[in-house]
Amino acid sequence: ATTPDALRITATLDGTGTRVTREVAGGPGPSIVDLPQAGCWHLELRWSGRTDVLDLVYADS
Repeated sequence: ATTPDALRITATLDGTGTRVTREVAGGPGPSIVDLPQAGCWHLELRWSGRTDVLDLVYADS
């Protein structure tokens, strides 16, 4: 069996120039992705030739 491509995430904090990238081995699925601060983040997701976007409210724990 082949290993799925990694999920690449580019996250941008709304209203700022703050941008970070994250990579999740094995593609989409259950995982924990930490972001540097609370706020509304716009995520661009790329894996195996696919793309998607989502807006995420990320809160302090």
